[in-house]
Amino acid sequence: MPTAAEPVPIVLPEKPARIVRSGADPLPVALPEGIVQSVTAAADGFCVLLNVPRPRDAPRRFRLATITDDGKVVAGPVFTIQERHAYPVFISSDPLRLATKEGLYAVQGDLTITPVRPLPQPELRCGQVGDRLWLVANPSDGKGGGWPVDGPDDPSSPDDRRWLFVLLDGDTLDPVTVLPLSTDDPYGAAQDDGTLWIAGNGALRAAPRDAVFNVLARATGGLLGQP
Repeated sequence: MPTAAEPVPIVLPEKPARIVRSGADPLPVALPEGIVQSVTAAADGFCVLLNVPRPRDAPRRFRLATITDDGKVVAGPVFTIQERHAYPVFISSDPLRLATKEGLYAVQGDLTITPVRPLPQPELRCGQVGDRLWLVANPSDGKGGGWPVDGPDDPSSPDDRRWLFVLLDGDTLDPVTVLPLSTDDPYGAAQDDGTLWIAGNGALRAAPRDAVFNVLARATGGLLGQP
């Protein structure tokens, strides 16, 4: 569970961050202390995730901040995530969500975070494609089985079982589609009809929205666990 601390005043540092736009002078931005770890679009601008300096051997500390196009910054409180190797990144921008190795978090209006779903198996990569979210999972048994696929009717071939591309419903965050992959670093794009194109490891494949292996058809419970 995340824990929060009181926000601190932000002043323009000696070497501020800058918004750089074509045809305009760089605009100084008074970001709070920290290293920008992840960034995504947000209302009237964008949102950044900062990795905040910490004492030696202390848990990793983070802070979210929104920046408008004219450089106004609103910073949230410092928080920690109780994971051994917490390293969150944005997984979606509308609504704002963060993903860690062990769970999915919702970003609240005050720039705090709340847990949404734990992940029964650490994700390797994550992102957003169309109106869906995606995770790359490493099959737990090395043969294509494991979350969220569990059984001999795994659709993969023996040569294409190293990783699983798991699509999540954008609203419920339930897994709806699983595709076997030969890479853990894919790229995805969605057409207007919902067809998903996945590229990686020198290959390009198409997956029609409703014609892919559907894990919900034989789900017996919450595959992502309970909040």
